[in-house]
Amino acid sequence: RATAAEASVRESSWVTPREAAAYLGVGVDTIYEACAAADLKHVKLGYRTIRLRREWIDLWAEKHANPAE
Repeated sequence: RATAAEASVRESSWVTPREAAAYLGVGVDTIYEACAAADLKHVKLGYRTIRLRREWIDLWAEKHANPAE
């Protein structure tokens, strides 16, 4: 059963860090840290608002995936 955050991620190509974390099944701190390190592409709108595109999240996750052994 999908949570409200997961349903929201599927509906929009722009997502919040919390929605990105729910989409990947990681903590929201992981998303914020990746953005702060300029490792995860994001858009900063104003002083505190961050938005990410689903495509960027997928690319970042693939980059950090361990290859099958």
